[in-house]
Amino acid sequence: MTKSDVLIKDSEIPILQKLVQIQPQTIVSIVEYDLCQFSGREGFADWLGMLESWLEQGADVNLYYQAPDKNSLTRLNTLIQAQGSALSVRDFSRTAEYVPGGVAAIEVLQTFHFSLFENPNQLWIEQQHLPGAKRTFDCEYLPKEICRGDMRYKQFLDLTRILERTSERLI
Repeated sequence: MTKSDVLIKDSEIPILQKLVQIQPQTIVSIVEYDLCQFSGREGFADWLGMLESWLEQGADVNLYYQAPDKNSLTRLNTLIQAQGSALSVRDFSRTAEYVPGGVAAIEVLQTFHFSLFENPNQLWIEQQHLPGAKRTFDCEYLPKEICRGDMRYKQFLDLTRILERTSERLI
């Protein structure tokens, strides 16, 4: 998929639902800043519904954030109550000492986001997604065939492993 701007409300969810392959035991790691796409606010796509669909298909989902939208946390907590431990929501705002690049890397993740999928390996990249914004810029999807030879996949996989070990599970 070529890079393109994506308006979350209109096209990101259908794009992801069409491209991403979810199966039992898929692991999804979403690295975000404020989780605003889970808020339910007008104009934002139904990421919560997509997460619920992935969980129902047998995926485990790990959400990593730095400065969460409070309404998003409430809605995610409700989903966790329904889905159990297959969904974790983790705060990585205090993990800079463990992340290669330290504070600078954590700051980059305020506007650079990605969703990494394992089994099968896939990657969704948002080069720019400003806090609270509905629009993302320079989005790219890498299917499993490309992930095999793309260094970004391994780098982001390593980063999610660090975040998993060092972040605080909130809900």
